[in-house]
Amino acid sequence: MFQIGKTKVLSDVDDTLVCSGGDRIAGIDFSIPRKALYPGVLLFYRLLEMGDTGSAGKLI
Repeated sequence: MFQIGKTKVLSDVDDTLVCSGGDRIAGIDFSIPRKALYPGVLLFYRLLEMGDTGSAGKLI
C-alpha cells in the first residue's frame, strides 16, 4: 500500500500486476504468458505513486 498525502492506494497482485493464468472462466487470460507482468503496469504504479506532485509517496 502506498500513501501519498491523504490518499492511500491498495492493490492486489494476481490479475492486476501479473497474469494468474487461472483455469476457471474468471481467471483465463490468454493475451500474455502465465505469471508474466502486464505490459505497462510497473510504469502505471510508479506514476500513481508519484501523483500530481512528481515526487514519490511512501510505501506503508
